[in-house]
Amino acid sequence: MVTTPADLSAIMIKLPPTDHVRVAEFAHGGPDLDEDRLGGVWTHYESVTGRRPLITLHQARLGETTFGDEDLNGVWCGRPPLFAAAEDAHGALGVFHRALMGHGLLYVDPAHPHWRVLGAPDDVLDALGATGFSFVRVRPEPDHPGVLAVKKLRCCEDGSPLYDRQAVLRSTP
Repeated sequence: MVTTPADLSAIMIKLPPTDHVRVAEFAHGGPDLDEDRLGGVWTHYESVTGRRPLITLHQARLGETTFGDEDLNGVWCGRPPLFAAAEDAHGALGVFHRALMGHGLLYVDPAHPHWRVLGAPDDVLDALGATGFSFVRVRPEPDHPGVLAVKKLRCCEDGSPLYDRQAVLRSTP
């Protein structure tokens, strides 16, 4: 699946608004994202503060790249790694969840063939929910139903990535 500007905008504007936005892409084959594409997309932090955040893109591979707990604002997984078994796919979702900060976002295409180890696309959505994500559909196409999964916090059980403008301004250096 080719990453469209609309898909990219859908995740970047909803990322947790911090002055340093960190996004990791886990992709099978060549990357979908690059620094230039990310640099050209509006962020929530920018809309509130009027300043562009520092955006860092990490090209990552499962098992080779380690991120600490809550290190990332977003994870892009439009073309997931090839999973040998369902346990590997569940493990990847756990890695993504652990590395994302509260309200961090994960972009996935549940219809991608590499997720089939979990079953049908609805089974991927169930696995996301079981891992602690809530989600919204970004692309309605049946062949490539892009999903933006939100790391839930207790304060927002529906996973809505809502940010208080004043809180963002108070946390701005």
